[in-house]
Parts: sequence; structure tokens; C-alpha cells
Amino acid sequence: MNWFTIALIGAVSIAIHQFSITKLIKLGLPVHYVNAIIYTIAALILILIYKLTVQSQVELKSYHIIWLVIGVISIIGVIIATLEALNRAVNPGYVGAILSISAVILTILSIIFLKSPITLLKGIGITLALSGAILLGL
Repeated sequence: MNWFTIALIGAVSIAIHQFSITKLIKLGLPVHYVNAIIYTIAALILILIYKLTVQSQVELKSYHIIWLVIGVISIIGVIIATLEALNRAVNPGYVGAILSISAVILTILSIIFLKSPITLLKGIGITLALSGAILLGL
């Protein structure tokens, strides 16, 4: 399976995830409770999958730690902001559309720091994604 197909599976999974969280909140569960339960169970499952599939040892180096801390802090921001936005939005699709700006940010960061090439088509895609998010936010 190529990266595009896997990314599409991820996109569908994100949409289902956001919809299910919105539904749970609309059914009266507190946002922080939904947050704690879903992400705790997901973390436990990911640990189990890792333990069952990876046989080698991981050697953490000091420069890994800063990126792990950044990853933890950023996912906490994602979880809290997304859940609160889903709780307040009239349509969870609007939240998903605004979150799609992350693809633009990731592309720009990759161009700057990872020296990924930019093409005219990528530039048009960035412009369209930003335009769509701005229009939904109005």
C-alpha cells in the first residue's frame, strides 16, 4: 500500500474520530472525560501493538528527549483545542476543515527545515487549503 492510500485511511479515521467525539459530547459526556478515556485506551493499544511487533531495543539519546517533549506538549494542545472546538462548533466538519491547515503548516515546515522541494502544484494546493479554511472561518 502506498503512502497516499495510507494517508486517506488516516484522513477517514480522523473524520470518524472527530465525529464520534462530537457525538459523545452532544450525548452529554464531559469533554475532559471523553478526552481521558479515548486517548488512554488508544495509548494502551499502541503500547501493546509496539510490544507485539517490535523486537529490537530502542536507544533514547539526549536529542530525542526534546522532540519527545515537543510531541507530548503539541498532542496535548491538539487534544484540548480539538475537543473544545468540536464542543463549540455547529458542525464538526468546520473544525476538520480548519484543522486541515496543519497540512499547510507541515508542508511549509518541511520546505524550510527538511529542504523538501516545492512545486507550482504544491503552491496552488497550499493556497487553496488556506483559502478554504479562511472562508469556513468567516
